[in-house]
Amino acid sequence: RDEEDFRNTKGICGDTASEYVVEKLPDTGWHKLHYFCPRHQDHLTRLREQVREQNGRSPEPIPNAGGLLPSYFEADWETVYRARRGPLWKPPVYGIRADDWPIPGRDPVPPRARLRLIIGGTDLDTSATEGTS
Repeated sequence: RDEEDFRNTKGICGDTASEYVVEKLPDTGWHKLHYFCPRHQDHLTRLREQVREQNGRSPEPIPNAGGLLPSYFEADWETVYRARRGPLWKPPVYGIRADDWPIPGRDPVPPRARLRLIIGGTDLDTSATEGTS
């Protein structure tokens, strides 16, 4: 029997992927992984060559998680994040606050109001209300 392998006729491989190519998307810098099995090493090599130049020109990845607390509260967030993530952690190139990060396909969003605590009240001008009782 000289029937063609069903995997080829169905356009699937069915073998276990062992290597991958990282493609950095040009507008966001986010990574897209393309996995290949040993049967398709020629495709892996071709794709690796195709994305080499694009990956070199792609921007730093836009963060897609975290950054909300710095949007609302003042603190030394770099120290906080480094303590939790380890001494090798570096802030994203776009900043620590999520409000500073670009949104792909959209204009920049205006900054949100920050929550503030006003302490005191003794320094308020009360002369305008005196004598009105």
